Amino acid sequence: MSSQQNGRAKRALELAFDAMEDRVLLAATIVPGTANPYRADQTNIANPKNLSGFVDGTDPPTINVRGESLLTFAVTGGTNKNPKDPIFPPDGGAALASSKYGARGDVSSWTLPIDSLAGIFEGATQGTAPVAYAYKTGSQPLNVSPLLGQVFPIGDGLTGHGTGSVQVFHVPAGATRLYLVNIDAYQWANDRGQFKVTVNFSKLTPPNPTTDYGAVVTLLLVESQNPYTPGYNASSTQEGMEAMVATVHNRLTKPKLFNAPGATTLSQIIGAKNQFAGFSTRSGGGVNITASLQTLITQIYQNANTSGSYQHQFRTYIRNAESIANSYVDPFANQGGSYGWRTDGSTDPGGVQVRITNGVLGGNKFYTLASGN
Repeated sequence: MSSQQNGRAKRALELAFDAMEDRVLLAATIVPGTANPYRADQTNIANPKNLSGFVDGTDPPTINVRGESLLTFAVTGGTNKNPKDPIFPPDGGAALASSKYGARGDVSSWTLPIDSLAGIFEGATQGTAPVAYAYKTGSQPLNVSPLLGQVFPIGDGLTGHGTGSVQVFHVPAGATRLYLVNIDAYQWANDRGQFKVTVNFSKLTPPNPTTDYGAVVTLLLVESQNPYTPGYNASSTQEGMEAMVATVHNRLTKPKLFNAPGATTLSQIIGAKNQFAGFSTRSGGGVNITASLQTLITQIYQNANTSGSYQHQFRTYIRNAESIANSYVDPFANQGGSYGWRTDGSTDPGGVQVRITNGVLGGNKFYTLASGN
């Protein structure tokens, strides 16, 4: 089987954000004072209900957070809706602003410092508005765990006002994007100023191939098309990853057919001789990989941890591999199941494997077992 070479175990919270080298710049954006929280739900814009100052202002900028779990912020700048007053810093003014129109769509109500930076996590589908964030004045918590649709305070991203520890914000399950907004009660069109926001995500680290899980993730990353591959299709590649994991599991039920007699672990299947290029069984568990594969893995993670136009695609690519390694559905279960693959356009392996009809996913063609095997 030829190698494509195309290019959580979640860390303890104290380690994940204990030092700057464990944070990765993912996005920097400008949030104008006109960024209206209600406009995070497009149904509010489509149905403004003739409420004065309800959906005026501008759409809030968004950050893609699909697959992420933890993030921190660094914020400068400030806003103020009163042209006669000075600009407030990111933590806002001393007065609290309560949403005049309460919860609308799937955006919660809020009572937060006026002219402060806040956020709203949203999912892929329309939800219902949660309860308001329980804000308390004074020092802010080190860990913040908002709900989907909940307007939550970010401020300057520190526990104090310009001082204190860096807060850690937990991305709620199902979140795909983060909206960054300016807090007011209503009428955002006349709010002046802006915030400059830097968002840092946790650094992604390569899997440990000495474990079954690490061996499977490594296999997926080096054998799948990656975002640099011409014609890369994220959806097809993701489905192809599922077929790959199914292949390894299916082979474990018939290890003798794949040069791994007596195999009891996924690593023994992956490391079997002449099966997956660049992999070999490691004494003591897991697999060994060649230097060229290690170089490819290193490059994939560098792309995911370095700011650039492909960064988020690589982060999603890695997150998909990590998730599918733990939970998969064989896309060819109704056609005999997946038992092998090769790069599309290469010769077929023959032997016990036959090509699956319409079995090309993510640039790989998949095979099932020939009748009688």
